[in-house]
Amino acid sequence: MNSSEGAGPHSADEALAALRVALLANPPRDASGLASVREPLRDLCRCARAEGLEPERLLIRLKQTMDSLPELASGLHGGHSEMRIRIVSFAIDTYFADAGPS
Repeated sequence: MNSSEGAGPHSADEALAALRVALLANPPRDASGLASVREPLRDLCRCARAEGLEPERLLIRLKQTMDSLPELASGLHGGHSEMRIRIVSFAIDTYFADAGPS
Protein backbone atom coordinates (compact mmCIF):
# COMPACT_ATOMS: atom_id res chain seq x y z
CA MET A 1 0.00 0.00 0.00
CA ASN A 2 2.50 2.66 1.10
CA SER A 3 5.79 2.69 -0.73
CA SER A 4 7.61 3.69 2.45
CA GLU A 5 7.81 -0.03 3.13
CA GLY A 6 10.41 -0.73 0.47
CA ALA A 7 9.92 -0.23 -3.24
CA GLY A 8 9.12 3.49 -3.37
CA PRO A 9 11.48 6.39 -3.86
CA HIS A 10 14.10 6.97 -1.19
CA SER A 11 14.72 10.68 -1.80
CA ALA A 12 12.76 13.78 -2.72
CA ASP A 13 14.59 13.84 -6.06
CA GLU A 14 13.50 10.27 -6.82
CA ALA A 15 9.95 11.08 -5.69
CA LEU A 16 9.81 14.15 -7.94
CA ALA A 17 11.02 12.05 -10.87
CA ALA A 18 8.31 9.47 -10.13
CA LEU A 19 5.69 12.22 -9.93
CA ARG A 20 6.84 13.59 -13.27
CA VAL A 21 6.50 10.13 -14.83
CA ALA A 22 3.02 9.74 -13.32
CA LEU A 23 1.92 13.13 -14.64
CA LEU A 24 3.17 12.32 -18.13
CA ALA A 25 1.88 8.73 -18.19
CA ASN A 26 -1.61 9.52 -16.98
CA PRO A 27 -2.14 13.28 -17.00
CA PRO A 28 -5.16 14.49 -15.07
CA ARG A 29 -7.77 15.63 -17.58
CA ASP A 30 -9.19 18.07 -15.08
CA ALA A 31 -8.68 19.09 -11.49
CA SER A 32 -10.89 16.29 -10.17
CA GLY A 33 -8.84 13.53 -11.82
CA LEU A 34 -5.83 13.45 -9.52
CA ALA A 35 -6.00 9.77 -8.56
CA SER A 36 -2.94 8.90 -10.64
CA VAL A 37 -0.72 11.35 -8.76
CA ARG A 38 -1.90 10.93 -5.17
CA GLU A 39 0.53 8.13 -4.30
CA PRO A 40 3.54 9.85 -5.94
CA LEU A 41 2.62 13.02 -4.02
CA ARG A 42 2.41 11.06 -0.76
CA ASP A 43 5.84 9.58 -1.48
CA LEU A 44 7.21 13.04 -2.22
CA CYS A 45 5.90 14.45 1.07
CA ARG A 46 7.24 11.47 3.03
CA CYS A 47 10.69 11.82 1.46
CA ALA A 48 10.73 15.60 1.88
CA ARG A 49 9.94 15.31 5.59
CA ALA A 50 12.53 12.55 6.06
CA GLU A 51 15.16 14.81 4.44
CA GLY A 52 14.13 17.82 6.51
CA LEU A 53 13.01 19.70 3.40
CA GLU A 54 10.96 22.70 4.47
CA PRO A 55 7.41 22.82 3.07
CA GLU A 56 8.17 26.03 1.19
CA ARG A 57 11.11 24.40 -0.61
CA LEU A 58 8.96 21.36 -1.35
CA LEU A 59 6.30 23.55 -2.96
CA ILE A 60 8.88 25.41 -5.04
CA ARG A 61 10.27 22.13 -6.35
CA LEU A 62 6.79 20.73 -6.98
CA LYS A 63 5.76 23.83 -8.94
CA GLN A 64 9.00 23.76 -10.93
CA THR A 65 8.32 20.15 -11.83
CA MET A 66 4.79 20.95 -13.00
CA ASP A 67 6.03 23.99 -14.94
CA SER A 68 8.55 21.81 -16.75
CA LEU A 69 5.71 19.82 -18.37
CA PRO A 70 4.24 22.01 -21.12
CA GLU A 71 2.56 18.97 -22.66
CA LEU A 72 0.58 18.59 -19.46
CA ALA A 73 -0.68 22.16 -19.55
CA SER A 74 -1.59 21.97 -23.24
CA GLY A 75 -3.72 18.88 -22.66
CA LEU A 76 -5.87 20.46 -19.98
CA HIS A 77 -7.66 23.08 -22.10
CA GLY A 78 -7.58 25.82 -19.51
CA GLY A 79 -7.82 23.55 -16.49
CA HIS A 80 -4.10 23.75 -15.74
CA SER A 81 -4.45 26.45 -13.12
CA GLU A 82 -7.18 24.63 -11.19
CA MET A 83 -5.34 21.30 -11.48
CA ARG A 84 -2.14 22.92 -10.24
CA ILE A 85 -4.00 24.38 -7.24
CA ARG A 86 -5.49 20.98 -6.41
CA ILE A 87 -2.09 19.26 -6.61
CA VAL A 88 -0.43 21.90 -4.44
CA SER A 89 -3.30 21.77 -1.91
CA PHE A 90 -3.09 17.99 -1.73
CA ALA A 91 0.68 18.18 -1.21
CA ILE A 92 0.31 20.72 1.61
CA ASP A 93 -2.42 18.68 3.31
CA THR A 94 -0.38 15.50 2.98
CA TYR A 95 2.87 17.05 4.16
CA PHE A 96 1.31 18.30 7.38
CA ALA A 97 -1.17 15.45 7.95
CA ASP A 98 1.58 12.86 7.86
CA ALA A 99 3.93 14.94 9.99
CA GLY A 100 2.10 14.05 13.20
CA PRO A 101 1.68 16.28 16.22
CA SER A 102 4.34 18.91 16.88
